[in-house]
Amino acid sequence: MQQKKISVWALTRITIVNMMGSGTILLPSNLATVGNLSIMAWAITTCGALMLAFGFARAGSYSERTDGMGGYAEYVFGRAGAFLADYTYAISELISDVALAVSCTGYFAGFMGWKLDSMGMALVTTATLWLASFLNIIDERLTVHISTLAALGVIVPLLFLITFGWHWFRPSVYVGSWNPHHYSLVTGMNKSVAITLWAFLGLESACANMGKVDNPRKNVPIAVTLGTGIVAIFYVMSSVVVQGILPASTLVKTDSPFGLVFATLFTPVVGQIVMVVMVMACFGSLVTWQFTLAEVFRSSSEKGYFPKIFSYVNRRDVAVPGLLILTAIQTVLAIQTASPSLEKQYLEIVNISVFTNCIPYLLSMASLDVMQRRARITKKRTRWVNIIVMIFTQLYTIYTITQCGMSTIFWGMVVIFVGWLIYGLISYNFDLEHDIRP
Repeated sequence: MQQKKISVWALTRITIVNMMGSGTILLPSNLATVGNLSIMAWAITTCGALMLAFGFARAGSYSERTDGMGGYAEYVFGRAGAFLADYTYAISELISDVALAVSCTGYFAGFMGWKLDSMGMALVTTATLWLASFLNIIDERLTVHISTLAALGVIVPLLFLITFGWHWFRPSVYVGSWNPHHYSLVTGMNKSVAITLWAFLGLESACANMGKVDNPRKNVPIAVTLGTGIVAIFYVMSSVVVQGILPASTLVKTDSPFGLVFATLFTPVVGQIVMVVMVMACFGSLVTWQFTLAEVFRSSSEKGYFPKIFSYVNRRDVAVPGLLILTAIQTVLAIQTASPSLEKQYLEIVNISVFTNCIPYLLSMASLDVMQRRARITKKRTRWVNIIVMIFTQLYTIYTITQCGMSTIFWGMVVIFVGWLIYGLISYNFDLEHDIRP
């Protein structure tokens, strides 16, 4: 029985939800730690994200492969580069889903009025992860329906704010929170750039699901470009509106910033309703991310990068054993990073996720020129555009890595070195045919 493919509009919804659900929920509170000069980081990150989206759109149209960023990287870096791209992306997703579950926990605890200690945070976060995985195991088509509801759950409150929120916007509040810590412009941007890129992580998820998509060479570029553009508009405008309604000193103290905004504008009941909607949207995003996570490990397993158990599927084509193993690993991560401070736990996980996610970005974008040549597209203008995209996206990605913090870079490099150890153990499957003997 032939598997039903995901349409371009369903893929665009998944891409939007993967970005907005993971990036939106705690965004105002995280940016409030720096102040409203973080708008400068938004300018840099939005340009970088749109350029990455443009690059991935080009890659999707050139590539004859359907295995995402690993397939792109293989054009230039061979099997070793393909493995590193798939491996680091898989690790990034594994970690980022924990951060997303932490967001759900924060909003849900705020709605219930709970004051959770470290163990309480870990238990609720773990339960959230297992529930998201269970829904994927039931039927993967459920993921698409949940992604639609989650998109509405995020978009409706934000659409209201960017349309009508300007009525409550006060320039004095916005300016008063411009730079509460007296950072220099460069320091303020540096402290914000990793957070803002985290908000856009997921723009590449259409590529990760290429094997599930109808006509991927046409539809993946559409989903990546359209999804990133829509999300950029929502992010920047909603951030500015919220920062002009509530001062940074207030936003930084809340685990549910959007609920607080609506409670301030209307009544506490309205704020509670928005909190419920945001919890549902955040959880819907987690469900779609767990779906993508299982697909990444499944695809990599089928290529021989990960153990075969990750490629086993049930009669509904769901990689159940792999998803159960991954959720168990996430449980350990949730317990290990547990903290009574939601912001501290969230940012620790976010930084390492951003670092590891940057590696496949670098490898994929470095392959654009070769991909064009292999596609036999010989226009010089097109080639120069691709070279400009390669240089810009790689410089932006490297800059972001440098702002993740030395501790994050250290552990990120440990992750990469472990990856090379793994590849050394499995490389005989791919590299012996190229062995040169004296």
